[in-house]
Amino acid sequence: MNHNGLLTAHIRRTVDRILEDAGRYPEDERLSALVARLADELRQHNGDTLTREILVETLSRHLHLHPLRFRQMVSDILRPATEAKPVLVSATELDADAPTEWLPLLGMDGYVARGLITLLCAAPKTGKSTLMVYSAVEWLRTGLRICWLSEEPRELWNRRFDMLPLLRSERLLIGFSNKSVAPSAWWREAENQHPDILIVDTLRAFAGLEDENDAATVHHALQPILELTRRIECATILAHHTRKDADAVYSGSHAFAADVDIILALTETADGNPKRRELRNAGSRFDETPDAVLLELTADGYRAIGDATAVSVRETAERLAELLTPEPQTTRELWEMLPEPRPHYETVRRALHLLADSGRARRIAGSGRTPDRWTRAEFCSTTDTPYSGGTKQASASGDLWFGLCIRCGRDAVDGSDYCATCLREVNRV
Repeated sequence: MNHNGLLTAHIRRTVDRILEDAGRYPEDERLSALVARLADELRQHNGDTLTREILVETLSRHLHLHPLRFRQMVSDILRPATEAKPVLVSATELDADAPTEWLPLLGMDGYVARGLITLLCAAPKTGKSTLMVYSAVEWLRTGLRICWLSEEPRELWNRRFDMLPLLRSERLLIGFSNKSVAPSAWWREAENQHPDILIVDTLRAFAGLEDENDAATVHHALQPILELTRRIECATILAHHTRKDADAVYSGSHAFAADVDIILALTETADGNPKRRELRNAGSRFDETPDAVLLELTADGYRAIGDATAVSVRETAERLAELLTPEPQTTRELWEMLPEPRPHYETVRRALHLLADSGRARRIAGSGRTPDRWTRAEFCSTTDTPYSGGTKQASASGDLWFGLCIRCGRDAVDGSDYCATCLREVNRV
């Protein structure tokens, strides 16, 4: 098929799609819906003048409208985008001291903020909607207004209202997925509501992504959301799926990473605990975004229980403490004794050093090709034992000592929850 044949086929498919979408509207709204849908198509063909002209001519003939009148109707919708004037601002006019206004996610800053887009990625049924539901309860408590575009059924939302009565609020506005509604219509309605937080769950259901692997298509879909977020200074959360056939954070083009501000990955934990999830920083423009936090689902909702690495090290240390014997064992031998799913080997190594630092294990240092070996600590009663940064109480009950950094699991500075290194980083932020 030659170029003209391909163009004709493309025009025919596009016109049929526009007419089909507009046909779902009531008769008195059909023309407006058709013009809005055509405007979306024309924006996608912004650099292709020939295709734009043929689309307008074809649809005007189909509607039996004068071409000039039809062009004017389309221009009225396109004008805000095509006639916007660029604005250059002097660097001296910018407020350098204006802080980022973070909206706490489960009490934590660094994830969601006004004027920023957060891409929350997870495999299906991993719990991203559940995480946002419990976060929404906290946001509603503080008086924030939320616009939530949801692909989930009304029945599920009614169950959530029964379980969490605070969700049934006038400040929570829910839009249900409808293929008859153009993406631009959703963004216009969201702007009219002027929410503090905009949640799009999922991006694929509302942004009209026909090919999420095509960078131009993804950028075109995200651009109006980006402009909306900056214009009304709302915090936007886009729920998206991870790729099924690869160890990738998100499904689709790298344009996702280029156009959003923060990328979060919600994953199951290595130990397979169904009540726990790890929220990982997969890419952020801001230092405030934590690297990885472990979340636990309780009767009252999700709660953050600490830095994922530090929590894993501490819990692994408790498991290893039960395996230590008076007979020396290597790190690998102890690692292989742990039941599946085993933690990472480096986590086991750090956990053993943590036990040794706290006086619950004794390290027999190796040399050359001889590995380190570990035995149970010789003492078995509560005693004062020298400890870096002060004197700590060791307990024969097997509990870890107090004074461990909540971020990395190393010795904490006296009177602080952090080690010296982490304390400097926290104070710097």
